[in-house]
Formats: sequence, C-alpha cells, structure tokens
Amino acid sequence: RMSRGRINDAFRLDDSSLEFLGVQPTLAPPYEPPVTVWLIIFGVVMGVVVIGIVVLIFTGIRDRRK
Repeated sequence: RMSRGRINDAFRLDDSSLEFLGVQPTLAPPYEPPVTVWLIIFGVVMGVVVIGIVVLIFTGIRDRRK
C-alpha cells in the first residue's frame, strides 16, 4: 500500500485507467477542499484589519472637523 503511488506513477496508471482494465482502485483519493483553511483565515483577518483601518480613518476625520 505504501508504494502504490510509486508503482502507479511508473506505469502512468490512475484510478480511471485501472478501472478500465477491470482492477478496482484500492484507496480513494484523499479529500482536498476547494479552498484551504489557512486561506479562509487569512481572508477573515485581512478583512478585519482593513475594516479597522477604515474606521480609524473616518473617526479621525470626524474628530478633526469638530
């Protein structure tokens, strides 16, 4: 099982070609989410930082006018 990837790469096999030959795939490919978790966290943090900067700018402009 550990060398399955190396053997399949050596013969250019994947799950679809193995099924075509009548061999069922032994392991399902691992699930890969379309967007990685760190990218979501990075987007949320950057959004909060941008909103904070905008709020500070507008409160500074408002306080300067008073």
